[in-house]
Amino acid sequence: MILFKPVLRVERKTKLKMKDVFELPAMKVKKKKKKPKKKKDTLKEKLKEHAKHHSKKHMAEMKKDMAKGMSFKDAHYKAKKKVGK
Repeated sequence: MILFKPVLRVERKTKLKMKDVFELPAMKVKKKKKKPKKKKDTLKEKLKEHAKHHSKKHMAEMKKDMAKGMSFKDAHYKAKKKVGK
């Protein structure tokens, strides 16, 4: 005996009762589409957005490390350890 999980959104025009859901074969479920994330065009824009959530010391430390060739992510983690948020 195979049991099916109840489905919340079903592509059907008729209303179903819970007991009917378990007796139906597998049905297609509508999936919500995810909105694409906006990409930051330049590093300046990314840093400006990042600065809203972090201190001036944190940002200065990040900029210094990135000037030496460190990636954004690595510079961020290093600045969090050294200076804090």
